[in-house]
Amino acid sequence: MSKLTPLQKRKRTQRLVGLLVGVILVTVVVLFLGLGNKPRSRGGGAVLTPKATQDAARALIKEISIPKSFFEDGVLRQFDKYTPLEAPESFGRANPFEPSLETQN
Repeated sequence: MSKLTPLQKRKRTQRLVGLLVGVILVTVVVLFLGLGNKPRSRGGGAVLTPKATQDAARALIKEISIPKSFFEDGVLRQFDKYTPLEAPESFGRANPFEPSLETQN
C-alpha cells in the first residue's frame, strides 16, 4: 500500500468531513420534515358529524346486497337455535395482570 502525502491526507479528510456533514444534514431534514407527505392536521383533525355518519352508513348499506330469496327459501330455518353459554362465577383471576405461578418458575 502506498503512503499518502500530507496533501493527499488533507484532501481525503476534507472529503470525509464533507460526506459526514452531508449525512448529518440529510438526517436532520428527514427528522424535522419527515419522509412522507403527511397531511398536517388543522383544528384537531376530522370531526364526525351526525350527517357525515349517516351518509357513511347509507353508502355501506347500498354496497351490501343480500338477495331476498335467501330469506324466503327457509335456508336459515335449518340452523339450530342456540342458548348462550354462561361462565362460572370463579372464572378468571382477581388480578389478571399479576404473573401466574406457571410463568414464575
